[in-house]
Amino acid sequence: MAPVKAYDAQARMSRLFLKMRQIPQPIISCVHGAAAGIGFSLAMASDLRIICDSAKFSAAYINIGLGGADMSSSYFLPRLIGAGRAYEYLLTGNWMNAEDAMNLGFDPDPDEFKLIKTMPTDIEGALTRNEMIERYGEKTGRNMDGFDFYLCFGTFRLAVIAQQIYKRFFLGYTRDKRFGMLIHAVNILEKVSKSIIDRSKL
Repeated sequence: MAPVKAYDAQARMSRLFLKMRQIPQPIISCVHGAAAGIGFSLAMASDLRIICDSAKFSAAYINIGLGGADMSSSYFLPRLIGAGRAYEYLLTGNWMNAEDAMNLGFDPDPDEFKLIKTMPTDIEGALTRNEMIERYGEKTGRNMDGFDFYLCFGTFRLAVIAQQIYKRFFLGYTRDKRFGMLIHAVNILEKVSKSIIDRSKL
């Protein structure tokens, strides 16, 4: 790839992080394993991060010759963990393990969220769905009154996207059978949307 095209590609991807901060819906990232480069930036740009013990993070851009602190990482990371430690990770590409991330505040309230990571929501002592939404609203200061609307809208949009991809298979534009399987996703997402409407009386 020519340098100009590589730069243009980075510019296009960078706009994603601006959109992530502009949309009204909360974004929660759940991380297990390695999140390097743009994966690290996606976690940074999220409203809330829930990470498991195997998670690790690296601003890998500097190690592969793309520069340093790309994909909005120079904006987000200092605000999340403080400038001193942030620049250490951004300018060396060193790995941040789960323990360091928790100690630095990258994953908030690790003791409290450890329950959420390891427990199903239908057993005694676990947060219910509504309690989780309420807790998130308290911690972020966001108005969660319209949560069901956005959840329904987002689920329906996913169903439309899946249906559009399935249509390519249905019309014979592709023979990839994986596209054909998306009709099942459409049916499931449609049922989920209807259940949200019935439950919330939207």
